[in-house]
Amino acid sequence: MHNNRGEAFVSYVIKRINDSDGKSFAAKLKRAESESTEYQSWEILTHWADLDSETQRKAFGIIGASIAHQALKQDGTISLGKGLRLSAKDITSADELAKSSEASRLRRLISCKSGIELANTVKPIIRLLESRDITICYSRLLNEILFFDSDISREKTCINWAQDFFGRRSEEEK
Repeated sequence: MHNNRGEAFVSYVIKRINDSDGKSFAAKLKRAESESTEYQSWEILTHWADLDSETQRKAFGIIGASIAHQALKQDGTISLGKGLRLSAKDITSADELAKSSEASRLRRLISCKSGIELANTVKPIIRLLESRDITICYSRLLNEILFFDSDISREKTCINWAQDFFGRRSEEEK
């Protein structure tokens, strides 16, 4: 049993893409990334998302497509902020890190004001991390997108990403 909808969806997608008909399932999910073909993934997404909600449709579609692209065997364990930090692993000074393209991406994420804006902004960042073999926790990211419209949740999410990126989290917060 899963603690939340994000974990349940990610587990379901991982299981299905690794089944015997996984290629067909993955192909349908990959179509969720494009507005012109996303309707082809609705038969899968309708069991998880309210398709009338653009935020839910995009969030589940982007996460499902990302898992399908990577053909994951299990969900990742690191946050989006930590993933961006690992992407900048060669940068050692705080000044260089603050000026890095990864920090610019983080600032763009933190400036998002809605779940739909976050869903649209996060897609190229996920692709960048995939290209660098960095696997984030997709169930966590899905829940972050779904609850981003709440002011309290948005603030907490952004703070966590910044702390994970800049490495200023205390041991008990990790």
